[in-house]
Amino acid sequence: MKNTINKLAIIGLGLMGGSLGMAVREKGIVRTVSGFARRKEVREEAIKRGAVDLVYDNIEEAVKDADMVILCVPVLAVPELAQSCLPYLAPGCVVTDVASTKTTIIASIERLFQNEKIYFVGSHPMAGSEQTGIQFARKDLYKNAVVAVTPTRRSRASAVKTVVNFWKKLEASPILLSPQEHDAIVARTSHLPHLIAACIVTSVFKEKNRKTALLCGPGFRDFTRIASSSEELWHDIISTNSSAILKEMRNFIVVIDRVTRMIENKDFAQVRDFLRRSRLLRNEWISSTGKNEHSKR
Repeated sequence: MKNTINKLAIIGLGLMGGSLGMAVREKGIVRTVSGFARRKEVREEAIKRGAVDLVYDNIEEAVKDADMVILCVPVLAVPELAQSCLPYLAPGCVVTDVASTKTTIIASIERLFQNEKIYFVGSHPMAGSEQTGIQFARKDLYKNAVVAVTPTRRSRASAVKTVVNFWKKLEASPILLSPQEHDAIVARTSHLPHLIAACIVTSVFKEKNRKTALLCGPGFRDFTRIASSSEELWHDIISTNSSAILKEMRNFIVVIDRVTRMIENKDFAQVRDFLRRSRLLRNEWISSTGKNEHSKR
C-alpha cells in the first residue's frame, strides 16, 4: 500500500463527489482526480466546475491505477459499485465512501473484498445539504466537518491511517467509531430529525390553506429545511438503519407523550421547565462543539 495518493478516483459526481473533487484539486493533495458519472451532462459539469482532471462514463477507466477510490453514491448503490470496481482495482488500493449508514454496506463490501488485496474503510462526513447534484457542489463543503471513520476488526491499520489522513488534509475532523456505534448515534442525531421534519410538514399542511402557508415563518422554514431532501436518498438510509431508527422514534414518542400530558393537565410550570432544560441542553451543545447559528454542518 502506497503512502501517497497519486490518483484518486471519485465514483459518483453529485453534491458530495463534486464537492470532494473541487476540494481535493484546490488543495493539490493528489496528482490526478479521476471521476465516473453515467450522465454526459454531469461529466461536462464536473469538468466545467473543476471537480476532476479526467472524467469517464466507464468504471474501468476511472479507477485504473487509482491509489484511492471514494464511492460517493446513495447507500444501497455502494456495494453494487464496489463490486463493479473490483476487477479493475490495483493491489493495495484503498476504498472508502461517504454513505450515511455503515453496518450493512461494510459487511457486504468486506465479504466482497475478503480474498483481495483491496482495503475498504468506511467514512461518513457530517456535511451535505438538502440539495442534490453537482450544480450545488462547493469546495468548502467538508471544511471543519466531522467525518466518522468506521473501521472493523478486519480493517488494515495502514488503510485506516490513509483514510484518516486524507480527511485531515481537507481540513475535516475525522473520528473513529465502529459501524454499529456510528449507526446508533446518527439514528438519533440525523435520521430521527429528518423524519420529524417530514412529519411536521405533513401535519401542518394536512389541508391546503393559504393562510396556514403565510403564517409559516422563518423558524418553520429552518426547522423543516431537511424535509426537502431526496426521498430516494432517504429511502436507502432508513431501510439500512431501521432498527436503530425505530428505537429512537419510540424514545421520541415517550418525550412527546410526556409533554402532551403536561399540557392536558395544564401544568404549564412543567412545560416552562421542560423548555428551559431543552434550551440549556442546546446551548451546551453549541458551546461544546464550537458550532454557530449559521453553520450548515
